[in-house]
Amino acid sequence: MRIVQAGRDEVILLHIGNPPLARLEPLSLDDELGRLGGYVTELAEQCRTMVPGISLSGTVVRGNPAGDICQESAARGVDVIVLGARGLSPVQSVIFGSVSSSVIDGTDRPVMVMRSAFPEHPQRTFLYCHDFERKTSRQAFQCMLSMARANDIVMVVGIQPPMASGSIIPLVGHEQEAQVKLEYQRKTASIQRELDECVAACVAAQLQASAVYRVGQPKAEILEMTKSTAVDVIVMGSRHLKPLKRLIQTSVSNSVYHHGNAHAILIVKDHVAPSAAQLV
Repeated sequence: MRIVQAGRDEVILLHIGNPPLARLEPLSLDDELGRLGGYVTELAEQCRTMVPGISLSGTVVRGNPAGDICQESAARGVDVIVLGARGLSPVQSVIFGSVSSSVIDGTDRPVMVMRSAFPEHPQRTFLYCHDFERKTSRQAFQCMLSMARANDIVMVVGIQPPMASGSIIPLVGHEQEAQVKLEYQRKTASIQRELDECVAACVAAQLQASAVYRVGQPKAEILEMTKSTAVDVIVMGSRHLKPLKRLIQTSVSNSVYHHGNAHAILIVKDHVAPSAAQLV
């Protein structure tokens, strides 16, 4: 609830009841839904206490958690889905199933996965990972701006692979080498300009922002930063790789999702960024 603001945001509490397992004294469908409804009502009262004046509603659906979350989110036109995570590894997620991973795969909405509760402090620190070639990264930035409050801290991170990486064409002769170096320098200047533009947008939104430019492999650099810096929310776009592809190909967002040291991670795919957040 620390990411919402009274008078601006709407929150929908959605609880999915699993199909009943065999019990010694099975509950009827009405009893089961009544029990879950009571839980949602109690949770709603806690939310109203935390954020007085919040626009809030609750609903209970009985079925498949990941599928129903995606379906309800699309039907209600929500802007951001917020849910917890069990902390499964990438392999465990594929074998045993992970609701949070399945929701990320199955929705086009931004998804915020909570690892732990935000600490009791007035400022939150966002680590925004800027990707210079993807539309989703810019949408993630706008989504972050809609969530951040005045005086929150934003670290705008841009990571450029080293010149010797596979993204640089093989060097053939001195003329080609000089051309590659020139293009790399131009790319560096473009990256730094984009970082400065992001910082300026944050400052205009009354946020405390700074730019961090690094040369290296994005996954390793981002994970190192989350370990060396106290981060509340990691914000990044996603290529939306399928689960098996993520085990074979490098997915930065998937690696950061599983190994990033933060209270929450916000993953954004190709979707319109929210203006006033409506959360599930």
